[in-house]
Amino acid sequence: MKMKMRSRLIAGILGLMLLLSACSSGTSNTATDSKATEKTTEKTTEETTETSVAADTAQTQDTTDMEKITIWVHANSFKTRAEDYAAATGNEVEVVLIPYDDFQTKLKQSITDPKTTPDLFIISRDFAREWVEAGSAITNLSKSFPDDMAMYEANTYASLLAMGSNDDGDVYGVTAEYSLGMMFYNREVAEKLLGTQDEAEVAIAISSEEKILELNELLKAEYGEDVKMFGTFYNIASFYFNSRVEPWVKDDVMAITDEIDHFMDWAKIVYDNDMILAEGEDDAYFNGYAEGNFMLDPLPTWGFNSKVRPQVVDDGIEIWGVTSPYIPYIRGGSFFFIPEASANKEAAWEAVKYMGLDEDNLYSYCLSALSLAANKSVNEKLVDNDYKEPLLGGQAIFKTYLAATADVEAKYGDSTNTTKYDGFIAEFLRDVAKDYATGKVTKEEAYKDFKLRLESAYPEITVEW
Repeated sequence: MKMKMRSRLIAGILGLMLLLSACSSGTSNTATDSKATEKTTEKTTEETTETSVAADTAQTQDTTDMEKITIWVHANSFKTRAEDYAAATGNEVEVVLIPYDDFQTKLKQSITDPKTTPDLFIISRDFAREWVEAGSAITNLSKSFPDDMAMYEANTYASLLAMGSNDDGDVYGVTAEYSLGMMFYNREVAEKLLGTQDEAEVAIAISSEEKILELNELLKAEYGEDVKMFGTFYNIASFYFNSRVEPWVKDDVMAITDEIDHFMDWAKIVYDNDMILAEGEDDAYFNGYAEGNFMLDPLPTWGFNSKVRPQVVDDGIEIWGVTSPYIPYIRGGSFFFIPEASANKEAAWEAVKYMGLDEDNLYSYCLSALSLAANKSVNEKLVDNDYKEPLLGGQAIFKTYLAATADVEAKYGDSTNTTKYDGFIAEFLRDVAKDYATGKVTKEEAYKDFKLRLESAYPEITVEW
């Protein structure tokens, strides 16, 4: 398939223009290894590392003397942002980068002891509800910082506010970014099959599973086996799993809902019709962005900078676009929490404000990272900036993102859909769905396997269908 290629020199110039236009004090979410990614929210697999940034590195502003604080993070991007905060304010910070899979265990072991607890931790949305509901272990931000929180509540989307709030409406966790679910698409393939690469028209053409199946027939007729409909089964599964409104587990019971059953059927259709390039996020999948040999990939807003851009930027490949998905969803994101055992809550809160609430800093960061903010006012400014992304064919990316928020907010409102079990549930469901889709087991056998695995991992849960 013919690609529109650009020289490395032009790509470099465009990248420099983006950097200069951002004037950011933050850092990009771009993966350091262009052929690898960190799942969901840049899960690090490195050993725990500590970085202490001394106050004498301050470059931009003076603040009143603050106690040294310790911040625990699960991703390199937050490590950099915390270090930027220390350098900008002169406040001393020790940043501890903990692998995603170890984060919860270490936190639970340390959080109630003033000698071992971090002063602030930034954790994946996957675990946010567990810490919101942790009671006295976490600082009630609404009561401790009422003026700042009044501003946060007034400017934050309802679905994000609900995720960090308890049943009484008190906020325990805050977030800086809106991990809105989108659909990335191959513009060259769209032009060939649909006669258009316009994002609105593409959204209509892929607005249901039935339409995607019809499009898949056109795709096969045009490209044979050279181009697949989807990049990876992993992202299809994540797309469906994160589109749920209700939590998977209620009162220690997980029901196999109609939504789960439908996903199982869709997985089988996808495999039966040979619609995926790769099963996971492997080299074949990432190379697919450079080679253009698939059409659709459901990813959240942060997916462009962390997954798509690293594969295409060096060669200036400009064949991709982004549009609204056929099912609204939220995927990933991170929340800031301050442990009640911390002796430095005020200093920790200053760091939260700088990294997550200050509108000027948040604007600069989101413009640099091409990410949507949790703050409505910041997003309006991002749209007004009218930045157009060259690698997405000059799309006004923030305008596209913001337009998709209406459907997501209408769907979720102030509901919450996560539990502490979600990581294992998603892994087990994905595995048994693949087994069923590839004909290794019947659907009934797949559900029995899922029940066995989940109840073995969490004896307090009963799986029903």
